[in-house]
Amino acid sequence: MDYPSNDLIEVLGEAFWSIAKIHSFTVDDINVLLGVDLTESQASSLEENNKLPGGGDSIQAALGILGIHKNLRQIFINNKAIVSSWFKTPSSLIGGETPLNYIRKNRVEALGKLNGLLNSVARS
Repeated sequence: MDYPSNDLIEVLGEAFWSIAKIHSFTVDDINVLLGVDLTESQASSLEENNKLPGGGDSIQAALGILGIHKNLRQIFINNKAIVSSWFKTPSSLIGGETPLNYIRKNRVEALGKLNGLLNSVARS
C-alpha cells in the first residue's frame, strides 16, 4: 500500500473524529472500526489532536468509514438522525444486524461490503 501524504493523513484524522462525533462512537466502537485497542485517554488525545492511531490498517479503515458516511449523507440527504444512528441500527442490508456488529466480525471485509452496498443505493 502506498501511504498518503502527511497532509492527507491529517485531513483524514480530522474528518474521522468529526464523523465519530456525528455517530456518537464510543472508544469501544472506535476500537472495532479502526482495529485498534485504545484506552479512553489515548482516544481523547488522538481526538484532541485530530490524529489517527499509527499504521496503514487504521488509515484504510478511516477511509472506509469516511466512504460509508459520504454514502449515508447522499442516501439520507434530509435526515441527519438516520445518518447519525445508522451504525447502531439494525439493517436489512445485512440480515438485521447493526452495521457495528457486522463490522466487528470481519472489519476489512465488512467495511468494503458496506461501502459497496451503500454506494449502489446512493447511485440508484
